[in-house]
Amino acid sequence: MKLIEITEKKDWSDLLERGKNPSFLQSWEWGVLQTSLGKELRRFSLEGGEKKLGLISLIREERKPFSGYWIAPKGPVFFDELHADFTKLGKLLEETLKEKTMFVRVEPELASQQRFTLPKKWKRHRAYNPSTTYCVDLTQSEEELLEHMHQKTRYNIRVAKRHGVITRLGTEQDLPLFLKLMQETAGRDGFRQHEGDYLRSTYEALQKEGMACIRVAEQEGELLAANLEIAFAGTLTYLYGASSGKNRNVMAPYLLHWEAIKAAKKEGLVSYDFWGANPADETELDFKSSWKGISRFKERWGGERLEYVGTYDIPLQPLLYKVLKTFGRL
Repeated sequence: MKLIEITEKKDWSDLLERGKNPSFLQSWEWGVLQTSLGKELRRFSLEGGEKKLGLISLIREERKPFSGYWIAPKGPVFFDELHADFTKLGKLLEETLKEKTMFVRVEPELASQQRFTLPKKWKRHRAYNPSTTYCVDLTQSEEELLEHMHQKTRYNIRVAKRHGVITRLGTEQDLPLFLKLMQETAGRDGFRQHEGDYLRSTYEALQKEGMACIRVAEQEGELLAANLEIAFAGTLTYLYGASSGKNRNVMAPYLLHWEAIKAAKKEGLVSYDFWGANPADETELDFKSSWKGISRFKERWGGERLEYVGTYDIPLQPLLYKVLKTFGRL
């Protein structure tokens, strides 16, 4: 195996199309967003002889006063999992990225139930991007989609309709309201959220590429819920969601998701990704007690739970890595 650097969008996009359900986090457009935020980015194809084996896009994260690290969000992407030679890949990444690098973080999009031998040097880390999600198959009819939902989910969709909740695609004028609602949601539910400038940049950059949209739910003109969605490679991903503390009894988020699912199906997409849930095993590293409620909400839409191998670090400065990991600084 060898790494060949890719610098042209068409070359990268043509390669990515060969992957099995590649994530938008490995897309050319996501990389452009990261460079616009001042981050260094490198893209490589993985090749063995004359054969293309996969690809990997890496983003540089600086961590002063320590040396920084590289991360491949939801990568590498292998075209044929039988050719996933992690030992060789690790050595190549070390040789290519070793200068002033504490570690390389990877998140192979490989199902956890499959048997893969990962190098002992690779250290399992709590998921950077979700290692478990629920995906709804949009090739089903609307009747089948409703049938596979939990009865409470179907009921709450009807509740929202009865209360006059309506949904629509948001505009740039809705962006400040979405960001404000995100802050409210984070404060109410006690979780950390990205800065507003980052969310704004993400929406604006990917919306221009036809990948991002905001979908809102309102009652009598009042914003009750809003989602930021990303469309890529046949999948619509529910990346961020926010809801108001007002009128929660009208169940606006349920209708919002249902309309998003129907719209994605109409547009010919094949999967709706709820982006992040707890693994089935509560002893797993990525299980969070605080995610029990949201995981149950996502499970009840009738999608398939997908669990991946998770996030791994390849330490290039083992002693510093060990010290920082011990004190939870990674």
